[in-house]
Amino acid sequence: MRKSALTALLLLVFILAGCSEQITEDDLIGGKWTANAGFENEEAGGEPVCGYYAKGLEFKDKKTVYVEEEEENFKYRLSETEGMMEIEFYPPRIGIDPYKIYKVNENAFGIIGPFRDIKNSCYFEREK
Repeated sequence: MRKSALTALLLLVFILAGCSEQITEDDLIGGKWTANAGFENEEAGGEPVCGYYAKGLEFKDKKTVYVEEEEENFKYRLSETEGMMEIEFYPPRIGIDPYKIYKVNENAFGIIGPFRDIKNSCYFEREK
């Protein structure tokens, strides 16, 4: 009995260790987010390069984000594709601006643009 309980516990630990925590709209809402670095290999590093968004974001609700640089609200959408989380921003008059999004912790996330040959990433931290 002890052996099977220990085996089940070890299996659970391995399963949970392999699962990455996905970001949700609720994680983003509340406070201002500022890009403090680029985002490389799922870590902060280099200079922030993410267009309008580097100056700051404030997620108002599950569909609206205030973009500091433009002094305007954009629509946004989170989705999961093949196990990866994506965020699509909808700047007025432009169309869709997609990024992969990674939750680092409750006060930090990173985004990476869709083009491998163009460095386009930012590491955001929630201002306190």
